[in-house]
Amino acid sequence: MEPNDNDLRDLLKEWDAPPFPSSIEKRLFSSRRSWWRSSLPLPIPLACCLALLLAFLTWRSVQPAPQQPAQVLIRTERVEVPIIRERVVTKIVYKRRPIPSPKPQLTFNELKPVGELRIKIVRHQNAQN
Repeated sequence: MEPNDNDLRDLLKEWDAPPFPSSIEKRLFSSRRSWWRSSLPLPIPLACCLALLLAFLTWRSVQPAPQQPAQVLIRTERVEVPIIRERVVTKIVYKRRPIPSPKPQLTFNELKPVGELRIKIVRHQNAQN
């Protein structure tokens, strides 16, 4: 027969827990170190980055604030400038040009193979060919 929930609750109320060992209490509560003596596992590259960031922020806080440039005042004035008007002449002039002659068109029928092939190798300007 399996015990039901009521039986288990009654057994739990009757059970006394064993006393807490003093050796565990000493190990847990006697080693109260100050926070500046505790260690924190931190990767070296992250620690270097944090140190550089702290150094940069310290340097920036020590630097004097940049001087604000003087406020620029923009003022516009209207200035009258005399304009000399020139006469505009519109006249169409035609110039006679010669009519270009049509360029001769080459076809593949006019191309012929070379009778004798002469090869000339040019190396350098100063070299003897």
